[in-house]
Amino acid sequence: IRERINSFLQREYDSYGLADISPAHAGVLFAIGKDNPSMQDLAQKLERDNSTITALVAKLQHIGYVKKVRNTEDGRIWHVSLTSKGQEARKKTISISRRMLVQAYGGFSADEVQILSELLDKLYKNFE
Repeated sequence: IRERINSFLQREYDSYGLADISPAHAGVLFAIGKDNPSMQDLAQKLERDNSTITALVAKLQHIGYVKKVRNTEDGRIWHVSLTSKGQEARKKTISISRRMLVQAYGGFSADEVQILSELLDKLYKNFE
């Protein structure tokens, strides 16, 4: 399922002119939002290790979607924010995510969606 979803998302990213990002990058764009989180906060929010977040942010910074700003009170801390290009990309990824959900739940009743959501949440919690 994961591979099919990722293939769907990558095709959508390509069609929206976002061929240079992956679903993981889109997750970072979404998580940054308007909060300008620290790198550590971003890692916690996305449940990824610091080195993974560092690599994802570095790529997004290289292609002009994000910028890093050093915390003025503690120079060891970096905050991440979206550039205008990143804000546009984030809007597109949100639209793509909505399309993905429509595709994923096509043919499901509202009750089936609710049951599936509850079961997946329960499965997720089994790994906490």
